Amino acid sequence: ASATSKTKSTRSVSSIKNAEFLPLPGSLTIPTTRRTISFQPDVKAGTIIYSSSLVEERVYRNLVFNRGQCHNNPNYNSFIDGHTLNNVFDRYSTWDPYWEVQNDLSLYKINGFSVGYKTSAIELPNKYSECPPLSALEIHFQIGDLARLLKRGPFNKDHGELRLMLRALPLVVPEKYKKLRSDTHLWPKGTFVQFNNVPISISQRKQQSHDHKLWKGMCYMHDLTNDALRVVNPSAKHKIEICTKDADAYNFQLAICSYVPPEVLVERCIGDGPNSLTKLSFEEGCALMKQNLGEKDAVVIDDSDGENDTAIDPSSIYLTCSLLCGVSMSAIKVPVRGKRCKHMQCFDLANYLHSNSTVSGGRWRCLVCEDFVPVQDLMIDGFIAKILEDHGSDVNSSRDKVEIYRDGTWKFLSENRLKYSTKRSSTSDLPDSKRSKTESNVQAQAEVIDILDD
Repeated sequence: ASATSKTKSTRSVSSIKNAEFLPLPGSLTIPTTRRTISFQPDVKAGTIIYSSSLVEERVYRNLVFNRGQCHNNPNYNSFIDGHTLNNVFDRYSTWDPYWEVQNDLSLYKINGFSVGYKTSAIELPNKYSECPPLSALEIHFQIGDLARLLKRGPFNKDHGELRLMLRALPLVVPEKYKKLRSDTHLWPKGTFVQFNNVPISISQRKQQSHDHKLWKGMCYMHDLTNDALRVVNPSAKHKIEICTKDADAYNFQLAICSYVPPEVLVERCIGDGPNSLTKLSFEEGCALMKQNLGEKDAVVIDDSDGENDTAIDPSSIYLTCSLLCGVSMSAIKVPVRGKRCKHMQCFDLANYLHSNSTVSGGRWRCLVCEDFVPVQDLMIDGFIAKILEDHGSDVNSSRDKVEIYRDGTWKFLSENRLKYSTKRSSTSDLPDSKRSKTESNVQAQAEVIDILDD
């Protein structure tokens, strides 16, 4: 296969294959019922705030919404099936590979078919306040014998550790989010959650006091394990009730998930199994480099770091890459970049997976071009791997650059240098009159020095 065709395949690194959900046949419908839920007010208990993160505290309210399928108005549907449900499941596994679903407790089963939950529009929302609740959701579930798989206590981040996780995704990603964040878990604006009528605290975006339409902050999935295991009877029925200030439709998933540490993901990626990353051989990596350079699509990281500018024909130098990873600032061990990235610069696989295991605003951004790159869209570059094999042990903060030429050869530079730096003769031995004049000229010609560490 050519280097180009190799980069087009996409595989999941998850060890669990997502189920394929079929659409409900036209003859099978979920009847619509009007539901009234009593939501507790925003409260503070000690240092914990049970809040929808509004500027104005939310008071106790009864909210009415429809549960079921409403063909006349999709806004009042509370379930998703078929392609929509499959798409949501794929997005969860793509953008959060650290959690693998073992048992989804939020699937509603009817006559052998499974459907997922979505938020449904609240009836007459405008009567409540200036910033009224706009959607609601109710999930009923049982843990049953699965309770034996869970353990109370803090999350230890052990491989295979099982936790009961609640998370959400918008059914349609708003355009304004696509360039701002990766498609990871996102609570609807102003989310308030109560478990068995008791409010629970979640970490979410907060409404801004200077602009009530603006919500900022990080969203974290909620670990419901300890709350659920407080109920002694494993066959007890539980309910989660949610209201939001968001008119957009969101899926909510409640599932027993197993944790996959970054180091385990690394082993999967570099292995030879069906979940491994695309690996370019030295020849394929070199061919892809020449192809990109020929199409003038490469991002030139640095083209002025030559070791001996008089000895090397500048026309033969096309680009300079760093052998340091931008995350750890240490030598790259497994060089990767996105399949759609148009630069040769790589970063280290393990560092990338470790840094993206925590929630941040820059999660899953390429360290070079800042495109969003999930783990299965990475590829290992055998061309850069060969350069690292030859020179990786000599890489440090003062020597990390390699010049790559159009013919596929390269040169590991002896040291990094300052851009525009030039030697100036010492003025200490000049007569006073000439030294004073020379020093004043040097001051007049002073300029900003750029360090090439991009």
